Amino acid sequence: MINIDNLTDSRVASFSNLKKNKSLLSKNLIICESEKVIKKIIQKKITIKEVFTTIDLYNKYFLNLNIDKSKIYIAKKNLIQNIIGHKLHNFLFVICEKPRDYLLEQLDDYIIILNKISSPENIGSIIRNAAGFSFKSLIYDKLSCSPYMRRSVRVSMGNVFDIKTHLSNNLCLTINYLQKNGYQIYATANENNAIDISKIKKSKKLAVIFGSEGFGIDNEIKNITDLTIKIPIDQNVGHLNVSSASAIILHQLKLLNF
Repeated sequence: MINIDNLTDSRVASFSNLKKNKSLLSKNLIICESEKVIKKIIQKKITIKEVFTTIDLYNKYFLNLNIDKSKIYIAKKNLIQNIIGHKLHNFLFVICEKPRDYLLEQLDDYIIILNKISSPENIGSIIRNAAGFSFKSLIYDKLSCSPYMRRSVRVSMGNVFDIKTHLSNNLCLTINYLQKNGYQIYATANENNAIDISKIKKSKKLAVIFGSEGFGIDNEIKNITDLTIKIPIDQNVGHLNVSSASAIILHQLKLLNF
């Protein structure tokens, strides 16, 4: 264990100013925080590379784990907060290996697809909803945030580690592949010609697409889907936040198909 008592100690540079530090994903590493998330990491046996926490939390979670002791950094709460760079309610941070992406053929029969969703908080919430309603596979495109961004992981409550993820470099080609392999592809949009979610039929294999918060699903994507579905809501509201909408739609699809 290394005791940190200096704000500028280079050994904890990866934890410094977390809101602006986005360099780890390019190295296939992710930074995670909060006790619930770390419990999930330990449960899933994800390789932990570095730890930055208090002595009490170290003793609670890491004392008996096989982690390089030279990569375990201990500090007092006020110093951790100053190094992290924003107000904290949590004083437990780890850097761990990013879980591998899955091949398309390894995904399950029920998939969620993210198109241009830029908010890590929304992605984390959608993943938590997906896991809660038994959707265990996720495809995201290059214009969406990674589900392994720090805020996504935290908002998902660590449930991202229960999900098979696949990064699509071309969502049209990905959808074509799924359709050829028996998947019914649903777009989601509050449009006049969309089908009420309560009216759709059971599918043996399906993928449901959620689009960006401001602009919805790209037209080129929506035009090749099998069906556009919607939640019937008051016309004065127009549409729901994408994470809220995902909870309603995934719940309905679970009732229908599982």
